[in-house]
Amino acid sequence: MEITVSDPSNYFNLFYVLAFVFLATTVIYIGRKKGYRIEQLLTLLGAMSLATIFGSRIVTVPINEWGNLLFTDQVYFLDRAASGGIIFGLISLYIAYRVLKFSPRFLIHFTWIVPIALSIQKMGCFLNGCCYGTPTDASWGVHYGSLSQPHYHHWFNNKIDIADPMSLGVHPVQLYEIVAMVLIAIFVWKSRRYWKKTWSALLFGLALIYSARFITEFFRDGFGSQFGTETWMGLRYIHWALLMMGILLFISVTFLEKGSGRTAKIKQLTFRGFKFGALDLVISLALITFAFRGVFSSYEWWALWITLIPALILTILRYLHIHSRDKYRWWALSAFLIPVWLIAQTVETVIYNDSLTVKTEKFNRIDVGANIGSFYNELRSNPVTTGGNCGGSSTTYTKTLLETEYGSWGAGYSKVKRSGAKETTWGVNGYLGSIESSLIDTVGTFSRNMWGINPYIKYDAKWYGVGAGLHAGRLYLNKEEEPKGDDDFDKFIEDKPILPEVYLRFGVRKYFDVDYNYGFLFPSPFPTTYQRVSIGTGLWQDNDYSLRFGKFFPVGDEFISAEALITKNFGVKFMYIFKDDYSFEVPNNSSGKFLMSLNYRFGHQ
Repeated sequence: MEITVSDPSNYFNLFYVLAFVFLATTVIYIGRKKGYRIEQLLTLLGAMSLATIFGSRIVTVPINEWGNLLFTDQVYFLDRAASGGIIFGLISLYIAYRVLKFSPRFLIHFTWIVPIALSIQKMGCFLNGCCYGTPTDASWGVHYGSLSQPHYHHWFNNKIDIADPMSLGVHPVQLYEIVAMVLIAIFVWKSRRYWKKTWSALLFGLALIYSARFITEFFRDGFGSQFGTETWMGLRYIHWALLMMGILLFISVTFLEKGSGRTAKIKQLTFRGFKFGALDLVISLALITFAFRGVFSSYEWWALWITLIPALILTILRYLHIHSRDKYRWWALSAFLIPVWLIAQTVETVIYNDSLTVKTEKFNRIDVGANIGSFYNELRSNPVTTGGNCGGSSTTYTKTLLETEYGSWGAGYSKVKRSGAKETTWGVNGYLGSIESSLIDTVGTFSRNMWGINPYIKYDAKWYGVGAGLHAGRLYLNKEEEPKGDDDFDKFIEDKPILPEVYLRFGVRKYFDVDYNYGFLFPSPFPTTYQRVSIGTGLWQDNDYSLRFGKFFPVGDEFISAEALITKNFGVKFMYIFKDDYSFEVPNNSSGKFLMSLNYRFGHQ
């Protein structure tokens, strides 16, 4: 077999990230079926991803260099070892299990998920040519092309000529390990009911992984190993390390099984009387990520961000939901600015290291997005007046609840010009949508189709920003006041053919600013989200990043929004509007409103 691919490291990066995507999607799918909240699962995955990546790196760095890893933006050490990542990942799994209170029966699924994830990552090693095997004349030996690690080391050791197009045939150790990981996953899962304690099954699975690695190491070329070729008593140092880890894990399983009873009830993790919670864990993960940001390469950051950033966002949303009526919730929420700021610095680090930032003056932008939600009105009809004359009078009504669901989808095109802190944007958006109103517990539904065109222009300087635009089409607004004595529920929604929009901002967006928007919401501000005030920060980044909190008027709904540039060309923005605080009773299953959009930038000049 011959393998010659251009940019083989791209395949390694791809399968590395895919391994973490598989881990995340599988755990989330199983966890949701078992009733765990999404932010719990994402925080668990964020902790495991961070520990696994960090562990795979730190074991390859000399101990006397560990201090140089702290608070640096530069990646100096590029080696990694899955054996170190497994141990650190296990430690993080235990911590998250104690802090987030997962059931031991849920953790049993990691006995097969982890080996399968490792097998996916090993396919990247196979295509890249790293971790290659010793030379072999076997028919299944693999020949790698020039510029690959095997070809270079074979030339360096005078086994081939520099002009030879292919390396010697080598054992496909990576494929051996893929087969071993799949077999381990099947065996451990099938034997899971044999163990009295969940952690026994997990440790047994890890012991088998280290045992398999010990065996396959005999077929691995020491020149392609980050642990070198030094030996002791005929075995390389990595052999001894793998052997000792396997033995220790088997001994641990034996002691666990000799203990009485099954897995004990979960006890929350404490330290000197302090109980660690989800917020403490998220802050700790952000702090560790920031402190060791120089350890990770770009694809490792992507593997980490796919769980850690959503975990942070959803933990904030969860906090606001639980404390929606707490008078001081916004002050308490400021604690979340710590992990947000720390994570933002890692984004800046990756952009710096990968040279993703381009000092552009002009570019084009395409946006696509959706705005979905529901709200309630109280319909008052059949007025009855009692009393009168000197005794005064009062009017009562028959009250009926009106539910309105809406959704709009849109696209936009704009041109952006930047010059230092100044930015000018002009463009046009178009959107389509529908609004459906129905009486609760009563027959009666009314549907409307909505569409609009929205040209606009915005100008932002360092300390202020202004903008203006126009919505024209078939537009609908939820009325600010409740009609009384009218049984026509259609009159709650006001039809407007034209609506102007205004944007005002004061403050430095990079650090802190306040803004007012009448309109100016993509893809559409209708029917309830057309006027808002907010405060926010650019997270010490440029204009492509923001985190904002605010309130819509006149309804008084509070919201959180975030915006980020994922790569040089792609960005994302979302807004979550919390459940309305109605003055009348609404169903318990009422929810908030959600907006999300993606943007693509091109034509940089």
